Amino acid sequence: MHQTKPRIQQGNITHKYYEEYDAAFNDLKQKILKNTNKSQVSAIERMQILDDLDKFELGRFLIQYRGLNGVWSRYITLHPQNGRLTGLSSDGAPLQKFERWILDRCPIVIATQERFFIFQKLLQSVVKNGLIAASLPCGLMDDLLGLNYRCVKNFKLIGLDIDPDSLQLALENAVQNRIEMHCEFMEVDAWNLKIKDEFDVVASNGLNIYEPDDERVEELYSRIYKSLKAGGMFINGFLTPPPTRSTKSEWDASQISEGDLRTQRILLDDVLGVKWLASHRSEVKVREALEKVGFKDIRVIYDRQKLFPTVAATK
Repeated sequence: MHQTKPRIQQGNITHKYYEEYDAAFNDLKQKILKNTNKSQVSAIERMQILDDLDKFELGRFLIQYRGLNGVWSRYITLHPQNGRLTGLSSDGAPLQKFERWILDRCPIVIATQERFFIFQKLLQSVVKNGLIAASLPCGLMDDLLGLNYRCVKNFKLIGLDIDPDSLQLALENAVQNRIEMHCEFMEVDAWNLKIKDEFDVVASNGLNIYEPDDERVEELYSRIYKSLKAGGMFINGFLTPPPTRSTKSEWDASQISEGDLRTQRILLDDVLGVKWLASHRSEVKVREALEKVGFKDIRVIYDRQKLFPTVAATK
């Protein structure tokens, strides 16, 4: 999967690190070596994971940008119907052992894959003639472009994203799906969204989980609420807090491997230090935020592990 360097826009909160790869790798290496006494995990174990990431394209992107753009979000999300069946990585080579672990066993990745198909089911249920649907941030817009529109003729799909590269790839995706005539794309910061009473549904994933500020998240929900028609649906995902951070954690421990969870913590926290680890929210907190800006009829649909639930709310 050859890709040119992403252009990181001001305000982009999903993948900000824009360095030369060698500098990014060495930066993480030095942090591991300097912080040996600050982690319960040995520097040797953390270095092994860093070296394993260096062996495949997805891992190298994570090293350089510490997050995912539209291309790699799609790669992870659609793995169950692609790489899991073929055994092939993004470059056509056999999947490396650690990449296979990320895609097939890493708890948050499995939850992300399940969340995508929950989104698909909800979105398919609102497909109708005259539909105006938005994806924010759209990434490659598989959430909308992957739906079945055979029974409708009049519909519009709007891709909204701050990342120009994702917008271009979403357009190419629409062309491949032969529905580009029904699509529009706009480069926009979600927190500056000024569209009013326009959409029947807004699907959003990949913003609130990177934003630790609750007031900023409420502002995002308010912008989306205003963009919807009366009766319109907002579909979103959120990360629930682990038991180590909340005595009322929603996690279902019976569905989560302790070994895989430990490896995930080392990868995301001790090696990469990804930003969204500080952005967990309980179902109660999410409901309160949505209700505060005006949403009603709030439904929460959990993935098997209860790590990355989907919430559907109505204006």
